Amino acid sequence: MKKLFFIPLIGLGFYFPCIAQLTDNGDGTVTDAQSGLTWLQSSLPANQGNVNCKSWQDAMSWADALVFAGHADWRLPSALEFGDGIPDLGWNSINNEWGNLYGNVWHNPANTAAISPMLYYPCCFYWTSTENPGNLNQAAAFFLSYDGVWENIFYTKSTVMRYTAVRGTAAPGIASQCRDGYDNDNDGKIDYPADPGCSSADDNSEYNRPTCFKLPLSGRWVCLLPFKFALPYLFILTIVAVLFYFLGRRKRNKIH
Repeated sequence: MKKLFFIPLIGLGFYFPCIAQLTDNGDGTVTDAQSGLTWLQSSLPANQGNVNCKSWQDAMSWADALVFAGHADWRLPSALEFGDGIPDLGWNSINNEWGNLYGNVWHNPANTAAISPMLYYPCCFYWTSTENPGNLNQAAAFFLSYDGVWENIFYTKSTVMRYTAVRGTAAPGIASQCRDGYDNDNDGKIDYPADPGCSSADDNSEYNRPTCFKLPLSGRWVCLLPFKFALPYLFILTIVAVLFYFLGRRKRNKIH
């Protein structure tokens, strides 16, 4: 397995929150006009007295028994691909219920303040209703990061995760990220063919995959990170450089 080493690439990124398609129903729920799904406004209803994390079976039982906002048909979100009915495990895919909400409706938010009118959805893992067809001891959990990446990952069902509930059936024909008119990956470029992350107008992800190349002598792979993800590294390098500067200056002053 090849090893990847990431180095910063300075670029420019923008964030344009725009989720007018979400309707606050005024009863602790929010409806997505595009998909037709209704979500809990917060991951857990405030008046339900629930714990933050449960095993998969306990989360499934909770959603099945949930009666909220006048409805009793709540369920865990699905990780199945729209139209195909197979688990959608691709990085940054919007072709499933959670991925569509995170990437296509919230538009890859930088923090929880950017998901209004939805409220309390802290990171990181949320159970879905989708089991692993190859291992029924596992089910898919959605990784909600607020740092530019998301995906569904299979975990052992006994693992305790966050959870939420949704109701309704997702409508077909949800617009792909590469033709929805939004800058979903915050790189300043919108849709195909302007966004280099889009291979076609039907591509479901604008995500600009890192540029990777193999070093000729060592054989190691190096990947260039976009500016958004390079910021923490640049900050640390700046602090280290400043410390070395002042330490060196102090040492020179002692010599003189």
